[in-house]
Amino acid sequence: MVAYADSQNLVQVTPGEISPDQALPNFYYTDKDKEKFLLRWAYLDFPDLTGFWDSVGSSLEEGSYITCLGSAGTLGELGLNVATVRVVLKEKAEPEYKYPYRIKCEIGPNSLYSNQSFGPGSAFRSNISGANLVYKGIIEAPLVAGPSTTITLGNEGIEADCWCWATITKNPTAPDYAAPLVISWVTPGANEITLHFASGNQPGGAGTAFVYLEAYKPLVEF
Repeated sequence: MVAYADSQNLVQVTPGEISPDQALPNFYYTDKDKEKFLLRWAYLDFPDLTGFWDSVGSSLEEGSYITCLGSAGTLGELGLNVATVRVVLKEKAEPEYKYPYRIKCEIGPNSLYSNQSFGPGSAFRSNISGANLVYKGIIEAPLVAGPSTTITLGNEGIEADCWCWATITKNPTAPDYAAPLVISWVTPGANEITLHFASGNQPGGAGTAFVYLEAYKPLVEF
């Protein structure tokens, strides 16, 4: 089934005329009726996210963001989820096409896929959940010997329900690491993170490492 966006559900974030400090119009697309709107139509049925937004192309501009609220899975499978797309191409459609423009989008910032697959051969992307990026940057982290190190942060907004990933990077002016450390996973806490290192790639003693960290806070429950 080919689905197209309903123009009645597209609302400009800033109503009225576009001001000089808002060069591009951004939008909300909200449809709480899961019998009518599935986010998978906007994401998964079109590999390059082409088609779904053609019906509202006259309102969109290249660079516009559309924040969506809708059911992410098959009918009745999942609750409401939030996701974002960004318009990357708006072009005139061929004369015989039902809409004046063809719109191509890509997954926007602060959007995550989570894989809701179980069992052999059942892998598929079915849940698209929104998340706010609360921290992205490099931390000069004190290390201790052993499989894990807890780092106290400032007021970056990181909490226990954040999704985090991290990797060891290098100060461009520093010597190369003799044996690079490998972070297996990150456990977040209230303004702190615990780095868990891979076996055989753990700190051998006290020292300092530069850690690239991203932390996302879900807008809806995963």
